[in-house]
Amino acid sequence: MKNIKVRTNINIKTAMKTLDKTAEKCLLVVNNNDKLLGTLTDGDIRRAILSGMDFSTTIDNIYQKKFIVIKSNEFTKENAIKLLKDKKIELIPIVDDENKLVNFVNWN
Repeated sequence: MKNIKVRTNINIKTAMKTLDKTAEKCLLVVNNNDKLLGTLTDGDIRRAILSGMDFSTTIDNIYQKKFIVIKSNEFTKENAIKLLKDKKIELIPIVDDENKLVNFVNWN
């Protein structure tokens, strides 16, 4: 699994570098126990910068706390493709019953 996990205390500049390095359009925000807290897209970062936030600002207030997931015990390739298409999103996190990040699925 490509490492697209980040913590809430990183700053916007670090998030941008991580997005660039991973070549994904979305990062997954987790706590210290890998519990999924939200998602952070390149669009979220762009909107934060355009609103006047500095590159040193943490992502704590800009990541999305409402997000779509697939539970690991409900995952099927068909289900994932349908969600990606229906919701017009690039990436869906896969979590266990405790909302811990297990993996993710994207168009690739």
